[in-house]
Amino acid sequence: MASPQEIEAAAGIEFASELDRKRTWAGAQAHASEHGRAPGAEDLRMSERMLSAVHAIEGEHLAGGQGRAVITLTDAGEDVDISVEFTPEPEPVTETEFTGTPAQVLAMELVQTLLDADDEDDED
Repeated sequence: MASPQEIEAAAGIEFASELDRKRTWAGAQAHASEHGRAPGAEDLRMSERMLSAVHAIEGEHLAGGQGRAVITLTDAGEDVDISVEFTPEPEPVTETEFTGTPAQVLAMELVQTLLDADDEDDED
């Protein structure tokens, strides 16, 4: 049985990140499992093509000048880490204010609400 590195080499795929590798392998495994077999090079190529199509569609609205804000909540022991990713980057107005797309402004308002609620819980 070929190793994952050998399968990747046979597929001719170089991943941009470990996350891309995991996503591509997940798609390849899902496809191969439908056929009752382990994933191979063609499954990786198929998965990469599908993920590329998804990424292209995700970016269509950005090309039209619209923005995006992604809020990620991650378990951190007893706490929760909050991160926000903006595309395109908001424009700073002052040290504490920025201008952005409607989605970006709403995301920051939601994050501020979460942080304010957390502060209130800490005071109780």
